[in-house]
Amino acid sequence: MRKDGPLTKSILFEQTIKMLLRPLTRALIAQGVTAPQLYRLVKQSYVETALAELGDKATDSRVSVMTGVHRRDVKSLRSADPSAVAPVRRRVSTLATVVGRWMSTPQLTNTDGHPKTLTRAEFDQLVSQINRDIRPKTLLDELQRQGLVTASDGALRLDPEGVFGPEDLDQKLDFFAHNLGDHMEAAVDNLLAQTPPRFERATFYNYLTVQSVDDLEADARDIGMKALRHIAREAAERQDQDRKTAAATHRFRFGMYFYREDEEE
Repeated sequence: MRKDGPLTKSILFEQTIKMLLRPLTRALIAQGVTAPQLYRLVKQSYVETALAELGDKATDSRVSVMTGVHRRDVKSLRSADPSAVAPVRRRVSTLATVVGRWMSTPQLTNTDGHPKTLTRAEFDQLVSQINRDIRPKTLLDELQRQGLVTASDGALRLDPEGVFGPEDLDQKLDFFAHNLGDHMEAAVDNLLAQTPPRFERATFYNYLTVQSVDDLEADARDIGMKALRHIAREAAERQDQDRKTAAATHRFRFGMYFYREDEEE
């Protein structure tokens, strides 16, 4: 049996990269990011990854040799400041935590697992348990603006399947980066390891009608939301137990997706 040589593996990997870049390129073009801008981002990513790999041994020359990035560019790129996006990430994190707690805390959910309708006082108490630096009204206004929470006669209702609207691009981009980034990190860990260490599975079928895929997608949404609520509830309980211990330094992200297309188009 013929074994694949280095050249064949290189070609296969290049084809894999092209498949990964195709949807990303759609997003880049939609956001007005040109190829030269992308090249700079790629070089910066190479430099940052090399710095993490080399640690204290990371000189400009060693990074340049490892990545192929010119020493002059290495010197300028390694001093880049990523702190500009920190406020957005804090705001997105706080909003997501409030919604997550509302969906997962037993006292705030019905027997079927759906979030209860809250009074304003109950909402304020929920927010104060998460973040005392942000006024509850500020968060409520933002959740209402996004259509995630509706208010009627003093009762607050959460739409657990609501999404951020087009005007919330900064938040959509934050979730896009972290959800896709963590998924890819898990996939890369599995690719580079002899024994895949991460749970990453998918099922896929073709030769289906539109109606069949509609039905399967509806089923997947229902199962997916139940799974997310279950994991969120378990994680919230463990976070309350763990957060005051010195060993509480780990995080996780659990997600799912459903993709469909007409292969004849």
